[in-house]
Amino acid sequence: MAQNVTIAGASYPDVPSIVVPKTGGGSAAFLDTSDADATAADVRSGKKFYGSSGSDTGSMPDGSAATPATAITAAPSITVSSSGLITASVSKSQNVTPTVSPGYVANGTAGTIAVSGSNTNQLATQAGQTITPGTSDIVIPAQKFLTGAQTIKGDANLVAANIAKDVTIFGVTGTLSGGGFSNTDALVHVNAPLGSTVTFAKGGVTVKVLSPSDAFNNVDGETADYYYSIASTNFGTWTVTATLSGVTTSDTVTVSAAEQYNLALTYRVPSAYQAVEYLERPQNSGAYFNTGLVPSNTTFVEVKFKVLTWSGYPWAIGCYISSSSWWGCNFSPAGAINLYYTSSIAQTGVSGYSNTDNVIQWVDANKIRASNDDGATFTEYSKQMTTVPTNAFNIFAASSGAVNKGANVIRVKEVTIGTAKLVPCYRKSDNVCGFWNQRDEVFLTNSGADSVIAGPDL
Repeated sequence: MAQNVTIAGASYPDVPSIVVPKTGGGSAAFLDTSDADATAADVRSGKKFYGSSGSDTGSMPDGSAATPATAITAAPSITVSSSGLITASVSKSQNVTPTVSPGYVANGTAGTIAVSGSNTNQLATQAGQTITPGTSDIVIPAQKFLTGAQTIKGDANLVAANIAKDVTIFGVTGTLSGGGFSNTDALVHVNAPLGSTVTFAKGGVTVKVLSPSDAFNNVDGETADYYYSIASTNFGTWTVTATLSGVTTSDTVTVSAAEQYNLALTYRVPSAYQAVEYLERPQNSGAYFNTGLVPSNTTFVEVKFKVLTWSGYPWAIGCYISSSSWWGCNFSPAGAINLYYTSSIAQTGVSGYSNTDNVIQWVDANKIRASNDDGATFTEYSKQMTTVPTNAFNIFAASSGAVNKGANVIRVKEVTIGTAKLVPCYRKSDNVCGFWNQRDEVFLTNSGADSVIAGPDL
């Protein structure tokens, strides 16, 4: 505190301290402490201080200050990259008041606690994939990050009618009856031309033959479905063959599990061609097709045809032998079929065979069969062959000189000569009509004049 003082008769106002020389040299400072209000209890124990009455020693004990346990809640920010890298980040601050005991505290004050930081974790990943169900489960493990779409394949054939009766596949219970099928058997499904005989062979040995009566006919009127169950003890590689009118189509299937195997044996024409229901030779057309196929006296021959209009012996198929001999069939002006078997007419004016769908078969050296409805019971006629042809069969003609144009309109659906099946079709690249020889893989084009008309696509 400053005081007014008089020294050697001189007055000095507001003097806080006086410094005087010492006898031995140096100086001494004297402070005015009359306004000090500290007591020993206000000063840390053991520390000396000067108060209004002189010097004194403090008696305040040491104290403490502690930060209490404090929970800080902070919501992390989480991101996941396209590669499955997870990053979690957090940042938050909170004011905290320390717990203080009485006494002297060296340092530390109430303040703020801050929490921040981040961490990452790389998940196992699974790229996009297409999964085709099989006989075993396919598992995508837990904790995998999917980086692409996971597509589980479906199959339109997964219907009750395609599954053996009382067998359940993916929740679908089968209704297909075939007999003798167990949960450990495999089922082979064959789609083949209507009327086929289907054989199943293993190791070159025929094990099962299914006839047309064993088949389930399809609504398209062209194909049928055959089913054969194979016991687990007979699994292995099988050869399946469909035979119709002497034409065979084969494929192999390796049976290794109790499931359904599907084969299609419905070959008609190559992809560059389009099969049609028939080829039609219109009125006044000189078109005919030389098949290049010469029959013997044991050659099986079949022709499916229909005559729409006629004026004089239009030929469905014919093979020239001499000026008075043919092998084939034509349509008489009276509206009936004439069947020729080399030396003479085998049957003239066949009853009931007019302008309907007709099927004619030459079976062996002395039998001819005729039907006016595809697949109906054949009427059989006998005529001994006396001369073996040396010329090839012609479609729509008996020979190049016996086309019989005029008002005749005739359609030919299909021809089989021996093991060669001829399918009516047209070439897609130029729409040229002809017959595809399945056995020899040859496209037969028009050998005559004018043109033919293609029926509906099959």
